[in-house]
Amino acid sequence: MISTPIKWVVPLVGWYKLNTDGSSLGNPGLAGGGGVIRNHIGDWVGGFSLAIGITTSVQAELRALKDGLNLAIDLGISNLEIEMDSLVAVELVNSITTPNAFLSTIVTDCRFLMERFERRSLKHIFREANGYADLLAKTGCAQSLDFIYFPNAPADGSQGGSGGEHVEPGESVGNLSRAVFHVDDDEVVAGESNGLGEGRGEAEEEETVWFEAFGVGGGGGSECVCRHFHPCDPSLLLLV
Repeated sequence: MISTPIKWVVPLVGWYKLNTDGSSLGNPGLAGGGGVIRNHIGDWVGGFSLAIGITTSVQAELRALKDGLNLAIDLGISNLEIEMDSLVAVELVNSITTPNAFLSTIVTDCRFLMERFERRSLKHIFREANGYADLLAKTGCAQSLDFIYFPNAPADGSQGGSGGEHVEPGESVGNLSRAVFHVDDDEVVAGESNGLGEGRGEAEEEETVWFEAFGVGGGGGSECVCRHFHPCDPSLLLLV
């Protein structure tokens, strides 16, 4: 019997591939999500890690998929191949049936977003071929920012905020526009970025949290303090 190694495979020419994953420390438990988009030669196009909060593993998988689809739309991608290592999540989205009330909203959102692409496919893969998304999802469980966008792959395969790895600042990507920060304990360091960055991220479904990052200092980098505004009362600040 010949064993075939399980590995990530590039998409077809003219296509992009989105890999997403969710991670939950318990079911339910503290959860995070992550994803990466790459092109037909395997180049990194964009990635993200997402802090979700307390939820189930399936909800975490679907939240990661939803944010990954939004990112692909904002990047102007038309042909998208999507891979996840959660067979349950894949079957929920690909099915024509209505899921239970707990999952119906997020599943409907994912189906709607997939319709935005000219051509798309969603399939299940083994975890061994989803390593980068898995690592980003685990990063999301531990990060203090709601959403971090990675325009470039970290050089050593680790994610921003671990091991002192430097992450380049992100550029505007539509409604997912963020500054990209290296999170170090309670301090947020923006690599080679000054001034004010603003963005918006979903704290929970149908709930929006605005955050501002104020740069201080200068030179090769600037320290920032992130503030999260309560979705119902913007006067209430939630310091990261």
